[in-house]
Amino acid sequence: MKRYYDLYEERLIAMLEWKEGYGALTDAKKHFGTDAVREIEVEEFNRLEKEYCS
Repeated sequence: MKRYYDLYEERLIAMLEWKEGYGALTDAKKHFGTDAVREIEVEEFNRLEKEYCS
């Protein structure tokens, strides 16, 4: 199951493919080692990709 995240303090986006039963925001915070992460939709992921890369 694909989930999209914005690590807003780092101006970094990520897509993670989780196994079934994983992928909650708390799992993502543990994975990235920060609380400065939020889950986003694919449309916002695509928009932020353009914004962060320019």
